[in-house]
Amino acid sequence: MSEGKEPQEEVLALLGDPATHGGAKVTRIDTHAASVFLAAERAYKVKRAVKFPFLDYSTAAKRKAACEAELEVNRPFAPQLYLGVVAITRAAGGLALGGKGEAVEWAVEMRRFDENATLDHLADRGKIDAALADALARATATAHARAPRVEAGPEGADGDGGVESSMPGLIIDVMVAVGDTVSKGAPLLVLEAMKMEHTLTAPFDGVVASLSVKKGDRVAEHVLLVKLDASEVK
Repeated sequence: MSEGKEPQEEVLALLGDPATHGGAKVTRIDTHAASVFLAAERAYKVKRAVKFPFLDYSTAAKRKAACEAELEVNRPFAPQLYLGVVAITRAAGGLALGGKGEAVEWAVEMRRFDENATLDHLADRGKIDAALADALARATATAHARAPRVEAGPEGADGDGGVESSMPGLIIDVMVAVGDTVSKGAPLLVLEAMKMEHTLTAPFDGVVASLSVKKGDRVAEHVLLVKLDASEVK
């Protein structure tokens, strides 16, 4: 891992200051890739300026794109929680949340929910019954059914039948092996990213010429995963 070159100390100090939130108490939660600030009825998540083999938030532009991608993926399932992407701006008076100066950082703005109502807390209190389990299973099945199938374009990393990762994620299933003959649209592998499962499919009829990942691998954005060779199809 390497830290990004753009300092975030001022931004994190701003979001951690109760004055930024009308005097409300602020609770900060840090993960390997984000800092979340809980204040009053709002939560703000900032992507940390870090770079891993499977994730790159090292520039403000990349962090903004990641915030927008998180909103795009999660808002359809929880529109009441995911409110938008807000800029942290700099003007003569210093930094401001949602100000009118130059944007120097971005955060996902969310509506807070009752932390005591999450599944881990409910389980601790013995509150997960058959009815709740059934509702959770149905909601999960509906989310999977609505997940988009991602058909890779014919142009890949080498410009000839490569299938790339469109975003950082985890390979949770691989359906093919080198030498397999596949038809256009056939599933090749499943990438879990942004809390969604994305099925990558064959862009054309072909033979799997190379396979660079296995189940359980973490991948960065734009990594060549599978390469197909159309010339081998008989």
